[in-house]
Amino acid sequence: MMLPAGFAGLLFIVTWSMQYKIDLMWYERHPPKLDKSMQRLFMKSSTFFRSLTDERKAEFGSRVALYVIVKEFIGQGQSKVAEDIKYMVAFYAILLSWNREDYLLPEYDRIVFYLHPFLTPNHNEHVHTYEVEHTDGTIILAVNELVMGFLSPDKYYQTGLHAMAETYLACYSVDNFPKLDDDILSRLEIISGFSKEKIDGHIGLKQEDPRPVVVHHFISYPDKFAENLPELYAALLEHFGHTSVNS
Repeated sequence: MMLPAGFAGLLFIVTWSMQYKIDLMWYERHPPKLDKSMQRLFMKSSTFFRSLTDERKAEFGSRVALYVIVKEFIGQGQSKVAEDIKYMVAFYAILLSWNREDYLLPEYDRIVFYLHPFLTPNHNEHVHTYEVEHTDGTIILAVNELVMGFLSPDKYYQTGLHAMAETYLACYSVDNFPKLDDDILSRLEIISGFSKEKIDGHIGLKQEDPRPVVVHHFISYPDKFAENLPELYAALLEHFGHTSVNS
């Protein structure tokens, strides 16, 4: 009894894996198009997207649309996840992986949305606005903070960008990420006005790794970043493969 059951289970896993790869191959030959309403959203909110040629805009949009197709989006306390929220997360993911062929952040396939800051079994002492569960490839976000940061990056810390930066760094194990000085967070505070304590308080979790904060500031405040940290800015441009990465 156990042998047939085990074989059936193995067959299901192999079939699912092959189907996933077949679907990706089909979409690579028939790229999905970005919805026009999402194009308008990106044009309004992102200098980077506006700076792309029409051809590159189409490629970026196809990658974003494909990310939304292949990932699982789960709403906690919501009957349906709003489409624009999905595309905000996808935008951050593709922006960071723009220079990679494997741009879909593999193995991080579930994005969970809460309507408010939340508690989880792994972090149940303080409510927080984002979390990345690396063991099961799940990204968790509070909707309000995600939306406010995306639409008004000059006023609010972008928790969605921070979460995707942590995911990107874990997913690709980027050994070539630029080396950071010990006082980097203090220098970033000069750029944004956000102290480490303020960022930790907004997120709800202490950030031991400064790299997601560095990526956040590099994208959110490109001019001030280039002025205050020119060498690191140049190194990050090379790392991400962008001539312009403003968002």
